[in-house]
Amino acid sequence: MEGTKFASPVRSNDHEIAQETQTIVRSEVFSKVLNLYPEIVLILDKNRQAIYCNRELLQTLALKSQETIVGKRPGEIFNCVNAFKEKAGCGTSEFCRECGAVNAILIAQTGKAQSGECRITVNAPSGQASLDLRVWASPVEIEKIPFTFFLIRNIQDEKRRAALEHVFFHDILNDTAILKAYTENVRDGIIPTDTAAVEEIFRFSKRLDNAITEQRDLLLAEEGQYTPDLQDIEIGSILQELVERYKQSPQAKKKTILLQCPDLSARITTDVNLLWRVLGNLVKNALEATPEQGTVKVAFREEAGKKIFSVNGPAVMTEEVQHQVFQRSFSTKGPGRGLGTYSVKLFTEQYLKGKVGFESLEGKGTTFFISLPALLPKK
Repeated sequence: MEGTKFASPVRSNDHEIAQETQTIVRSEVFSKVLNLYPEIVLILDKNRQAIYCNRELLQTLALKSQETIVGKRPGEIFNCVNAFKEKAGCGTSEFCRECGAVNAILIAQTGKAQSGECRITVNAPSGQASLDLRVWASPVEIEKIPFTFFLIRNIQDEKRRAALEHVFFHDILNDTAILKAYTENVRDGIIPTDTAAVEEIFRFSKRLDNAITEQRDLLLAEEGQYTPDLQDIEIGSILQELVERYKQSPQAKKKTILLQCPDLSARITTDVNLLWRVLGNLVKNALEATPEQGTVKVAFREEAGKKIFSVNGPAVMTEEVQHQVFQRSFSTKGPGRGLGTYSVKLFTEQYLKGKVGFESLEGKGTTFFISLPALLPKK
C-alpha cells in the first residue's frame, strides 16, 4: 500500500475524530469505568487513532488533558522512535512489522481479542529510553460504531527481574560451583600448586566480579546515575586482553577469534570498564551465533578522528531480528536474556558519547561497529 511499509496509512480527519470522541463522552458509565483501571487504557478508532484515554495514561505521561492525545496513534503518544520514520506515522514503518502493539490492534480490528508483548524505544527528555509493555486489544462497539479497547501494562520490572534471575541463578551459580569445588579441595588439604589451577581460580573470581558489577552499572545507567571513570589506555592492550579472555570462554570452543589491529599503540581516553563490556558483549554474541570451526574477527581502525571498533561473525541476522536487535529484553536465546545489545547501545551512546551500528549481509556475515571519540569529554 502506498505510503506505508506495514499497516494502513489512512487517518481519520478532525471532524470524524471529534464525533467519535463524543460517542465515548456520552457514554458516561463507560468513561467512568475506564478511569477505574490501574493500567493505561486507550480507545482507538478504525484507523488506530486515539479518541479517548483514561486518567492513568495522562498521569503516567504527565499530560494535562485528553486533547493532547486525541487523533494520535499509540506510538505517537508515547513518542516511539519508529512512529515518525514514515509520513503516515505509527504502524507504517518497516520496524512496525514486529511491534506487538500494532499487531494486536490489527488482529482486534478483525473481530478477535489479542494480547502480546511490546518493546519500544522512546524519545525522552533525558535521551532514548526503552519500555517493556504487555498489551491487550479487544474489539468493542459503542452506538454501533466499532472501536478497539487497548490496554497497556508496564512490565519492565518483571523483565528486569527475569534478567537478574538468569544472571544470578544461572551464570553466577555455575561459576560459584566451580570456585566452591576449589575451596572444598583447599579445606580438605588439597592445595593447588600449579600455575594453571591458580589462574583458573582467578579467572572465575574475575568473571563473578564482572557479572555482578555489570548488572549494577546497567541499573545505574538506566537511571542516569552512572559516572564514567576516564582513563588513557593503549587500545592494542585492551583488545589483546579481550581476545585472550574470550578464547578461554565456553562459547569459543572449536572456534577462532582473530584480532585485526594495524596500530597496537593507538590510544583512547574513555571509560575502560564500559568499553570492555560493550566489546565483550559483542564478542560473546558473535561467538554464540558462530558455528564450530567458524571465525569471529575483532578489529580496530581510526577514521576521521574517530576510533572505530568492530566485531564480525559469519552468521546473518533475519530481517525480524535486525528490526529489534537493540530493544531491551529482545533475545533469540529465550527468556531472561536480551540485555546484551541493548546495553551496548545504552553504554555507547549515552555514556561513551559514541555511535553503534551494524550490517548483516549474506557472504559477509554480521558486523557491529562502535565509533568513539578519541577523548571522552568530562561532564
